[in-house]
Amino acid sequence: MMQFDRVKFKAMIHYIADAVPRAMLGKVRLNKILWFSDREMYLQTGKTISGETYLKYPQGPISENILTSCEELADERKIAVRKSRYFQHEQYEYISLQEPDIQAFTAQEIDIISRMILMVTSMSASEVSDFSHGRAWLTTEFGKEIPMFSVLAENTRELTPDDAGWIYKEMPPCQ
Repeated sequence: MMQFDRVKFKAMIHYIADAVPRAMLGKVRLNKILWFSDREMYLQTGKTISGETYLKYPQGPISENILTSCEELADERKIAVRKSRYFQHEQYEYISLQEPDIQAFTAQEIDIISRMILMVTSMSASEVSDFSHGRAWLTTEFGKEIPMFSVLAENTRELTPDDAGWIYKEMPPCQ
């Protein structure tokens, strides 16, 4: 299991806040960009970008350390977090106040984060929440950690009778 890297995680948040127009970046999208970035890196390399833990909530995976990390970034005057009311809901905006430091990232990590920004911002907050409800999310209890290795099952499908026939035809008999 990878160790949580708070400095790198905060750099991810800052980079995302700088790259996404503030009207498009609320709490849901920020969490989903973080989740999908770490998830994609894990699928490609077996390691996440940040080592963050994600928990199952109704809206999808939620970062365990997002609140404290955003507070620290605000205290450091790297981002501003603006809260407003939208009907009965509290909305958040994340605004970059200075150029993010991306030295901690590899080119592959920046590419993944940038692609996840494009993917997530092309959907509404409710669409991206629904999209994040994959097998890893479905097989975890509410409020519990989603084991990152469980994302490996997300692209699998049920075996069909044809699959089973091929397996039995191709497999040598047990001795």
